[in-house]
Amino acid sequence: MNRLRYLSWLTYTIIISGYIVAMAFPQGAVAGYSCVVGGILALLILKIVPLTHIPNLSISMFIPLVPIIAILGICSWLLAINIKYSKNIVNGNVTTVYSAFNSISFVLLLGQLILLANSQIPFRTSLVSFIASFQLIVVFILQMNLEYFTTDG
Repeated sequence: MNRLRYLSWLTYTIIISGYIVAMAFPQGAVAGYSCVVGGILALLILKIVPLTHIPNLSISMFIPLVPIIAILGICSWLLAINIKYSKNIVNGNVTTVYSAFNSISFVLLLGQLILLANSQIPFRTSLVSFIASFQLIVVFILQMNLEYFTTDG
């Protein structure tokens, strides 16, 4: 079990480094979000591995994995948005609203990651799901902003 904990912390490090790259360097957002998606996918796999040794599996054992899957979906959506509109983002042809919502998105994702890493918080799964619902709205606004509103620099 010790190895699993070390692998989890290594995975969290990959996710955090992806967040930092995506936020600090707009032209590296695709690489950053790729690290985040890959790290969250690895974290999901690490959470599933101990369940493979349990003789009686039930659906209730997989309920705590739903927020991780939701975060994976949101990060994949962010990656797709950044790939599709990478030229506008790199050239700076985005509105100030995009920058504000991108920062909000970063804070929400970081909060979800902190909640996932800390297992002593009561109602952790519910809190992550609650934040993920706001995250969906923020990412939707980001996509609409990139799709319909651009500037000339």
